Amino acid sequence: MLDQVLRTVSRYNMLAAGTRAGVAVSGGADSVALLHILVRLGGPRRWSLEVLHFDHGLRGEESDGDRRFVEELADKLGLPCHVERADVRAAATGANLEQTARQLRYRFFKEVRERRGLDVVATGHTASDQAETVLMRVLRGAAAESLAGIRPVNDGWIVRPLIDVTREYVREWLRSQDLVWREDSSNIDSCYDRNRMRHELLPLLRREWNPAVDEALARLATAFARDEEFWETQVEAVWAAATTRSRFGIVVDLKTLGEAHAALQVRVWKKVCAEAVAAPPRFGGDHLEALLKLARQRAGAGKLSLPGVRAWRSFHQVLIHPADRTFERPAGVELRAPGEAQLEQGGVRILLRHAEPVAEAYNGTSERLGGALAPGPFMLRTWQDGDAYRPRGSRERRTIQALLQSRRVPAWERCAWPVLEWHGQVVWARRFGVAAEYAAENGGAFPIEILEEPPIPGA
Repeated sequence: MLDQVLRTVSRYNMLAAGTRAGVAVSGGADSVALLHILVRLGGPRRWSLEVLHFDHGLRGEESDGDRRFVEELADKLGLPCHVERADVRAAATGANLEQTARQLRYRFFKEVRERRGLDVVATGHTASDQAETVLMRVLRGAAAESLAGIRPVNDGWIVRPLIDVTREYVREWLRSQDLVWREDSSNIDSCYDRNRMRHELLPLLRREWNPAVDEALARLATAFARDEEFWETQVEAVWAAATTRSRFGIVVDLKTLGEAHAALQVRVWKKVCAEAVAAPPRFGGDHLEALLKLARQRAGAGKLSLPGVRAWRSFHQVLIHPADRTFERPAGVELRAPGEAQLEQGGVRILLRHAEPVAEAYNGTSERLGGALAPGPFMLRTWQDGDAYRPRGSRERRTIQALLQSRRVPAWERCAWPVLEWHGQVVWARRFGVAAEYAAENGGAFPIEILEEPPIPGA
């Protein structure tokens, strides 16, 4: 057992010499074995171990007994012990109980790791857990990347040293060492899918199909994990070329993404949705198909609501943003020259100043209006339907909508597109410049200079 675990640790570079590691111990067989094994292997390698126990508050006195057992075990081994209790059932509030428990448990692990300066946290997942996870995902029709199952190393700090040994092998080793553990009564409750998988389906498969089905499923997970490592490098390259972050969300260039293989496109979309809300996407295959349909349709406009995120198509781009983000047009602001104003939701600040005949250097966007307009008043606002003017250098009067359309400005950027109004007339619009009839003449005395701060990337 010790040799096998050491091979796993070395293979995945889980615990280097001198590592400070937290060990998640529930009191069950797998986690108790993990703790004893790491203690025995850790001395020569200078591992510094601390015990982490999370009480889910689901089993009353039995949970209290688990906590006392873990605390006594840590004390016996001379290790620091960190305990937290939470009412998982209350926290779930209609959500999946198992998922809520996992979220709270890993939040606790992360908090202790940061507070104690731990390098990693080791959990007691075994090859049997891997087999159950993979089979459950197969039966639910999960995507290929999900069949990688439980990663030996996750997020760079969660490590699973027992991932190559079965649950039964772990228990045999514990018995051979005269070590005791706690049994969790909920592990035999058939209301949980994983328990039915563990006690009904997998025994049937071992008996009638393949005695080594656990190992076979674990090998399948390893193969898919290896493939996913390759795909992840490909996704990063496409991601860098096809996506940009903006204050609105994540923008995907459909032309660039469309040059990638379909398998890569799917993975990039999943990454985009995850990055937009900083969490794994919560949608299934039907949601993904709807997103792909929006991206591939001929019409260059459309919206789609997905769990947690929304997609907004405009021309050859799609914006993915959190579902709770709004795109309301901010109210206009009056200003005079010299002065400054900002569109609160537009992310744009405009400064007006009386400019010298020779303008000072400015690295943003600068335009000049004739001095006859000074000092105003001006109104900085977002464009409205019907707004029109003749930009300097243009022969005809054009609507702002037509100008935005001609420049293929995405719909989400138009919501707060700024214009400057003087006595009911548009005298300046972002990116399109000042009105021809109000432009400053060369050498004119003290014209009004319009400065946009900060310069907006891509503008």
